[in-house]
Amino acid sequence: MSLEPEAKIRVEIEWGEQRITFTATSAKEAIGKLYTLAEGIIPHLVTSFRLIYHPDLAALAERLYPFLTITSDGAIVLKDPARNLPAFDKILLCLTAALIRNRVMPDKPPHLLVKELPFVTGAAARTVTNQIPKIVREGYADRLRGERRETFLRITDKGLYYVEHQILPGLERRASR
Repeated sequence: MSLEPEAKIRVEIEWGEQRITFTATSAKEAIGKLYTLAEGIIPHLVTSFRLIYHPDLAALAERLYPFLTITSDGAIVLKDPARNLPAFDKILLCLTAALIRNRVMPDKPPHLLVKELPFVTGAAARTVTNQIPKIVREGYADRLRGERRETFLRITDKGLYYVEHQILPGLERRASR
């Protein structure tokens, strides 16, 4: 029997507001407790991660390719059958293209001027003007003000989700006919 105190391992973990502290008498015991702790935490993290939408712009660009083109000077050009979509959908497709364009052409903005939208979408200026409040209200795009009182629209993650899960499936079905 030894009179020396037993060696202990103290583990302290802080994560946000949570704090967990425990002691173990061996590395093996400490790892076992960490493993048990991780089993309880990680499934919740995985589930939470699945609930959060993370747009994959490369995959989105691949799906958009048949329906629009971004020219070497940064112009966005809608192709058939995207030209026949309602103005609401065309605006969101063009805003998505502007964001993707910015990732490959960093000198180009990730948004579009409101006054550009009729030219890019092919929709009447009045029609575009009427759709913008609905797009912003639904949370599909943010309205931004520029230095010279210019108004821009920038697509949000919610807008990207709508393009990916609502607009593109319909376009892909039409194109496969």
